[in-house]
Amino acid sequence: MFARVTTDRTEHSINSSLELFEGLGRPEINRLGTYFTVLDVKAGRNLGRRGTLCQHFGVVLSGQVAMSFDDSPVGIIPAGCFFGAVALLNPNGDYRRRGSATALDDSRLAIASPRDFAGLLYMFPLIAQRIYGVVDQRRAFVVGAGQETIETSELTRQREFPMHIPV
Repeated sequence: MFARVTTDRTEHSINSSLELFEGLGRPEINRLGTYFTVLDVKAGRNLGRRGTLCQHFGVVLSGQVAMSFDDSPVGIIPAGCFFGAVALLNPNGDYRRRGSATALDDSRLAIASPRDFAGLLYMFPLIAQRIYGVVDQRRAFVVGAGQETIETSELTRQREFPMHIPV
């Protein structure tokens, strides 16, 4: 599905300058690297379609990923932000994607399997707290978008898709 990076060690591609990993020291970054595989993807690459089973949690290391719902663009995920967590953290066990993700640029991603994602949340409580905060905002966005009618669909375009760590 993706082109695996073989020239860099994972922990050298993940760094504390990215928003999700901000404040982590080198030992934590090295440990964090064991939960991810770093991959390069080409612009236009489908990273997950709405309604399909979520196979991974992804963090954008470089490049950009576009998010869409019902084929309508809702936001661009920049480096340091993530995708796939809403589906993987669904409390009712329905792990289908709520939106679609596509690489806008040639991008470098850190990808974790559902099992590695669960381990990451357990072993890194600060990162888990950040992820849960964004997931809560994204769920509210998706619910709000689903309740809009044609007359109010303009509101969705005006609301910003939540990507960043709540302060």
